[in-house]
This record gives sequence, structure tokens and C-alpha cells, in this order.
Amino acid sequence: MEKEEYQFKVLYLKNELDSVKLLLQDAPEFQKHYLDFNRWLDNALKEAQEGKRLVYALYRPIMDNGNPILQMIGVAFIKITGQTAELKSLFVHDSSRGSDRKYGSHLYKNVEEQLAKKGVSKIITDVPCENNQVSWFLIQHGFQINGLIERYKKDDFCYILSKDVKSYYTGDIFDWYNVVSWFLENVYQFEIGEPDILNSDKMLLIPILNNNKNLRVPLLPSLKGISLVYDVMEESDLLVVDSLLERIDGSIRIVFAKEFGDGIVAKLNENHFLTFDQNQVFELCGCPDLIFEKDEIKGIIVEMKNDYFGRIDEELEYFTYVKGAGIGKFAKKDDFVLFFVDRHDKYPQGALMGFGKIKKISCASPKEQWIHYGQLNPLFSQQEFDQFTSYKKEVIGIVVEDFTKISPISHDEFRTLFSGVISTEDIGNMYVNEDFMEIFMEDVSNEMKSIENKEISNNDPNGTNDTALLSPEKPYSNIRNLRLSLENCKTFIWWIDKHFSKKGFEPLAEIVDANKVQNIRILMGNSNVNDSMKKDYERFKSEMNNKEIEVECRVISDSSLLNKIHDRWVIAENVTYNLPPINTIYQNQFAEIKKTNISLPFDDWWDQGIELISGWNSILSAKK
Repeated sequence: MEKEEYQFKVLYLKNELDSVKLLLQDAPEFQKHYLDFNRWLDNALKEAQEGKRLVYALYRPIMDNGNPILQMIGVAFIKITGQTAELKSLFVHDSSRGSDRKYGSHLYKNVEEQLAKKGVSKIITDVPCENNQVSWFLIQHGFQINGLIERYKKDDFCYILSKDVKSYYTGDIFDWYNVVSWFLENVYQFEIGEPDILNSDKMLLIPILNNNKNLRVPLLPSLKGISLVYDVMEESDLLVVDSLLERIDGSIRIVFAKEFGDGIVAKLNENHFLTFDQNQVFELCGCPDLIFEKDEIKGIIVEMKNDYFGRIDEELEYFTYVKGAGIGKFAKKDDFVLFFVDRHDKYPQGALMGFGKIKKISCASPKEQWIHYGQLNPLFSQQEFDQFTSYKKEVIGIVVEDFTKISPISHDEFRTLFSGVISTEDIGNMYVNEDFMEIFMEDVSNEMKSIENKEISNNDPNGTNDTALLSPEKPYSNIRNLRLSLENCKTFIWWIDKHFSKKGFEPLAEIVDANKVQNIRILMGNSNVNDSMKKDYERFKSEMNNKEIEVECRVISDSSLLNKIHDRWVIAENVTYNLPPINTIYQNQFAEIKKTNISLPFDDWWDQGIELISGWNSILSAKK
């Protein structure tokens, strides 16, 4: 199963935790073993809101009345103490269980990955002895049985299980010194002291205080040593190394450099130094490859919950957002910050929905950040901030100005647009470079130009200056140009396409605003009319009715009339567009969407059409 087929989220907002209660409160697995499971659940959810527990959930996308939504199917409760995490609950609803689906495995593996990012080295849990299925599931995922405990009820014994977690570096990959420090602490298990800066441009000295931070034996002397950290190490730097050896005694000598000059590694090895370049360190730390350099950073993409995105007031001069310290500390003033909303309306897998410029950014402890940013229009209360930062040593505060909402770029559209310039694996947590921003500003922030075009259209409703070229190289922009054309329509949208297909309902549902459009008419031939289209139309009509938008679809069955009609048009009070077939747009073929001043006999054609639902039998008869 691809990761796109499910969504994994950390939960801390009240409405999210309320959904957890609905999922778990009647689960027989818990009612059987807990003395008072509902009381335990209420207390656990209360602690989650207070930041004392972590709650993770797994969702799967489903269709609800023709609309994609996320359905919560699994949840896990975690309590962390130091480097140990206690797995309090791991649950998947019985309707989503089965070896072919493996939702339980996806939930657990994502939980373990998140805990590894938080520095957890061991996970412990307990399972009722009679629950062989869960015990076997955990053993399959690397747990070992360590003993028995009488946990919840008398004579109701549970297995105690544990698993050691392999950690990997999840910090900022451009922070070379931090990567090396993590390497020494987690790969070699060294305990390191404060760095001694010998040269701020090139080198740091890290004294190694003890050879193993986890197996310390007080009676034995520590293995001491030195570690030197470079960006690029050249021949001249060997003189500095020699002088250091005269001043500092160390049994272990390690040199790290992103790059070593010719012959440097061999000379260091002769003097009994271990050497590691950037590729070696990244591989051992589990870091992704760098696609561009630190000085090429032009901004960051951050993930935001839909609830927070809805709080953004575009009228404000600026607002503050806070994220974890994984990436972002090397973004700077006037760089861009783009917001990937975790899920929103028709985008259950998330969508890029807005951007702005960084007015101020810093990385510090949560306490310091609240002092600095708590009065700069934060999108959250102090309670929400404390909850989010409860397990974090550092967070990044970002003051955002010049914020602009954009038409959503879905998860899949994002990959299509940007896969050639950046990694698209973790969309909500990445740096972007100039190449990315050029594509973004050209293909996405053209929305600013569309606003200008709309103003022109308002002054010259029949203007013919605007033409959009559709082409195979711009699969996202092709659909976007259709959306922008429909967004420009006022009062009504009358769409005639004798080969109209159900794909045409999608852009209408995404963009139609009841404040601008009160009536939609779709006139088509019968070539693409079938049961599937009829069902989609009924759902579309129902949704539009909920918005108080009148919708009607008619079918022309008269072949003589259809033969007189060749092109396709969208007609509104303020503008008329000539456009290609809807399937041509979605198939990314060369075509044009252009304004026209043509006058069409739409009313005459409309009167000859048969209403899709009430005239269904007549339409089917005409097709035979």
C-alpha cells in the first residue's frame, strides 16, 4: 500500500480528540480488560490536550456523497518518560483490519518513526495474555516479551513487551555541526562536551568526555579524545591539527569534513585519525541527500493544520506561526514561507494553500519563543502553544507578512510540478531553492495576474485580450487556467459542450462561489451520458443546492442540432470563453482557452434540450 492511500497525523486539537473518543468508546477490546475504560479514555484525552500524552491517528480517504473525506480508522496513545515511550494503546477499527490492508502495521511503523524523531530509544507496552493476535502482531514488529504483570483486573495477566528503537537524525540537514554532534552521540554513543570554537569560519573542536554514555562504569577511566569539524579541509589545515595534538591529549581522534582535499585523508589516517566525509555521515545518520546547498535556500514549506489555516486574517499586516525545529533555522528574513494544509475540503491528503514572506524567524526554547512571539498575532492560544511544544526542546517562530491565499495545489499536483527540482517526500517540512520558487511564482502565483485580469474583465466584459495556452508540459496549469476562467464568471455559468463528461463537475464544485454565481446550466450531447454521470450529477446538484445555487443539466438528443454545434463555450454575465473539450484539458493536449465576443443562441439550444433526471428514459431511448 502506498502512503498516499492513508494519512498519519498527530492530534492535539479538541475536535480531533473528540473524534478519537467516538472511535474508541464502544470498542469491546478495551471494555473487556479495563475496569472503567471510558473514565480512562476521558483522562487520557484530557492529558493529550494538556500535552502530557501523544495521540496519533491513521486515516483512510473515502467518498462521502461524491466528496473525498478522511475517515479515522486507527489511533495510538503514547506516554514518554526520558528516552522511553510507553505504548498505552494501539487500535484499528475492525472494519479496517485484515492482512491485505495492513493498516495496523502502517499505524505502528509511523508511530515508531515519530518516536525515533523525538529521541526515544525504547518502547514498552503490555498486552492481555489471552490476546494472542496483538501479542503476535507486536512480536512481528520487533517486540520481545520480558515478563508478566497483573495490570487491570485481578487474575487478568498481561505480557510486558519492549523494543529497542533505532534512532536516526531528523534535525536540520544543513546544520553540519549538529549532524556531526548527533553522529558522535548516537552512532558511536559518545558523550560530548561544549564545543571549543577555534575558527568560526572553518573548524570546531568537540572534546569527547566519555566513550559510552549508556554503559558508564565509574571505576574505569574515560576514553577521551578530540573531534575536528570542517566544511572543506585543505592541506594547510594539517598544520593546525599538528598544533592541536601538542596541546590536547586524546586517545580517539576523528576529523569530519564535508569535503577533503586531495591526499588529506591518507595523511590523517597515517596519524591514526578516523575520517568521515559528508556522504559517510549522512548514510550512517539516515539523512536524505542534499539537492542544493545551504546558501541556495530561498524559503521553507511548513505543514499547518486546517483549523489554524482558517484563523489567518489576510487583513492583518503579519501573523506568527510556530513549528518544530526539524528544518527552518537557516531560512532568513524576506525568504518565502509556504503553507501545506494537512487536509482541507476536497483535498484529504493535503494541499499547498498559501504563502508569505518571512518578517522574522528564530529557533529557541519554547519559553523564549513565547516571550518573543506571544504578542505578535499568534495563530494559537498559549494553552495550544504549550500543548504543541510540551515534548520539544526547541521550536522555530516565524512572523509572516504579505500573506496570500492561493487556489489549492493538491498533494499529487505538487509532485507533478516540483519533482524535478526538490524532494517531494515530506512536503510539509522542507527547504526550497530558487529553482522551486521560479516555478512556483510562474505557475502558481500567476493568481495575482488573474486578479488583474478579472479587474480588466469587469471594465471590459467582452474583452478578447486574454488567451491561455494549454500544453502537455503544464498539467497543473492547464487545470488551473480552467479554474481561473470559471472563477471570473459572474451571476451565472452556462456551459455548452456536446461531449461534456462528468469530469466537468469537478472544477465547478471547487470554485463556484454563491456570492458570485446563482445559476449553473450545462448543455451537452448524449455521447458521455451514462449511469455514472447521472449519479455524479445528482450529488453535484445536491451540493450546489446546499449553497443555494440553482443547477440544471440538459441533453441535446437531436442529431441535426448537434451537427450545427462544433465549439464549446462557457457563458457568464460578464464574459464568454471559447474552450476545448473538458477531456482535452484533463489529458494535457495542446489547446486554448480564450475570451470571445461572440453572441450565441444559447436560449434556443437550451429549449431543445431534455432535463437529465426527469427525461432520463427519453435520453436513453435516443441513444439507442
